[in-house]
Amino acid sequence: MDLNKEKKDIDVNWKLKQKSISRDFKFENFKQALDFMNKVGKFCETINHHPNWYNAYNVVKIELTTHDLGGLSNLDFKLAKKIDSIYNSFGK
Repeated sequence: MDLNKEKKDIDVNWKLKQKSISRDFKFENFKQALDFMNKVGKFCETINHHPNWYNAYNVVKIELTTHDLGGLSNLDFKLAKKIDSIYNSFGK
């Protein structure tokens, strides 16, 4: 997989690491952050691919990797693109 090609399809704020991609998302308050996490979670269930994430009040930190492969897969980039779309729907 060409990681640079895959990364071009997602927001520039995703940080590419050796075996994962990560991004921080900031919201106006905890309720918005929780709504975002719920929307992302529902999509994750549909594709059976789940993030590592952390929430502190209005910030959600997400890291994507494919644990079964020990690194990145197309699913991580597909999920990142969907997460970007969900985040943008919050008017950011």
